[in-house]
Amino acid sequence: MMLLGVLLGAGLAIGLAAAAAIWLIVQAAIWVVLLPFRLLFALVALPFVILKIFLVLLFALVFGALAIAAIAAVAGVALAVLVPALPLLAVIGLTWLFLRAMRRPAAA
Repeated sequence: MMLLGVLLGAGLAIGLAAAAAIWLIVQAAIWVVLLPFRLLFALVALPFVILKIFLVLLFALVFGALAIAAIAAVAGVALAVLVPALPLLAVIGLTWLFLRAMRRPAAA
């Protein structure tokens, strides 16, 4: 009885190994048969791939320049708002310094 189990197990293992080997051979044959078509489609798609690379680079260049221009515009607006306020900030700062000095106790 045990011999029958061993024989069945060995037969099953050999059968599965043979089926796996046959499956790999079939896959390799299909791959070899379809390889010329894959190469042909790769050649047909090559101009589109080159166009895509060109468009991505152009997109990055244009929107990079726009981002730098936007940052410069924000900095320009911030300076345009803050520069006229500098005299007022100077007066406020000097007033604060004067009042702070007046609140100190006199040195003994």
